[in-house]
Amino acid sequence: MSPPAVSVVIPAWHSDTVIAGCLDALGAQDFRDFEAIVVNSSPADRTSDVVTSGYPAVTLVESRERLRPHAARNLGAGRARGGLLVFTDPDCRPRHDWLTRLVEAHGQGRDAIVGAMDVAARSRAEDGVHLCKFSGLLAGLPAGDRWIAPTANAAYARRLWERAGPFDGDLFCADALLSWRAGALGTTPWFTPAARVAHHHGSGARDLWRERLPRGEEFGGARARVEKWSRPRLALRAATLPAAVVVCLVRTGRHARRAGWGWRFAASLPLQAVGHAGWCAGESLAWARLALGGRA
Repeated sequence: MSPPAVSVVIPAWHSDTVIAGCLDALGAQDFRDFEAIVVNSSPADRTSDVVTSGYPAVTLVESRERLRPHAARNLGAGRARGGLLVFTDPDCRPRHDWLTRLVEAHGQGRDAIVGAMDVAARSRAEDGVHLCKFSGLLAGLPAGDRWIAPTANAAYARRLWERAGPFDGDLFCADALLSWRAGALGTTPWFTPAARVAHHHGSGARDLWRERLPRGEEFGGARARVEKWSRPRLALRAATLPAAVVVCLVRTGRHARRAGWGWRFAASLPLQAVGHAGWCAGESLAWARLALGGRA
């Protein structure tokens, strides 16, 4: 049997309540020459049963060891046979033409592709979290280069993956690191707004802060090491925390206005401020530790 054109890799951990929706959306894709691989590292819940009982065509990879998302993606990519590796999450819902649009972009010479992120449920809280995380990937924005391809909606040609991959499996910011390695090889991720995935967030201010603070710290440390920041630069950036939050909000507002999300940006501004403050505080902590000669 010839290999499929596309391999879709989905990490799963306690995903039994959401994985069916993702797999149903994959089953409704217009583009059919693909395989779906679910990597499950939560054997104690019903995720495996949901996949095996309802989706026999899906390849299920089981891990007895708890895997972080990018480690699970690496395991799935190792089993994949397609020439285009596509990544999403179990709580995402791809639109029916998602794979069609990614394949079209790949056919136009794009070896690293990031699609648009929609919000799955309309509410002020969902909008606020979504804008914190994905304001630069709203469907109303024009196509173009992007700094980072989040793995909720990203695709890599196998030939690029073999040079730039795999993900750093222990890091949540591994999608950023892979994007930067691809860029260093001359392939900056290309934003394709027609390739749309809807994401469900479901977290309030407290949960958002608890998530964004450590992930901002991890990202800040990784970025400083990759870009080889000097200690004076680290100290300066660590000291600009209040300004950094304002810059993030201004940038998010600019993206929202261009994408037709202006009112939704204004209505969810307090929650965005919490999320950006958590991220920027985490980055500042990492930079301050590195400036003092420690580890971040």
